[in-house]
Amino acid sequence: MSESWTGKWGYDTGRDGIYRGDCLTPQQAAELAIEELGMEDGQFVEVGQYRDPTSPESYVDAEIILEHVACQDDYQGDFAEGWPGVRKPAIEELDAAITEVFAKWLDKHGARPWWFRVDEKTIRKFEMIDGQAVALV
Repeated sequence: MSESWTGKWGYDTGRDGIYRGDCLTPQQAAELAIEELGMEDGQFVEVGQYRDPTSPESYVDAEIILEHVACQDDYQGDFAEGWPGVRKPAIEELDAAITEVFAKWLDKHGARPWWFRVDEKTIRKFEMIDGQAVALV
């Protein structure tokens, strides 16, 4: 299973949109940017908080799978009308079963996301002033 990025902070160089760093606070991320980028007074850096991507298995939808099957040639026509003909609890049961199998498959094959997303709501801007990273409000 991959490491969780949730709650960690990093900085954007402003050149490539890629966040770097593995910091516990926004201030630490800004200070890391100063150190690694050799920032000078008057320069700015954005820092943001990482979050893990949503788990792939949370996107499983049994209704979509059933609909896909129902669109195949063997399921077209009056004879297949109303297939599979089950109630919502049965579809929820299928959802749960597929989700469980998919999660096990992801873990078995190391296919879980290894990347992070930057939560746009957490982005903060810092300016280099007198050799210090100062948070801008």
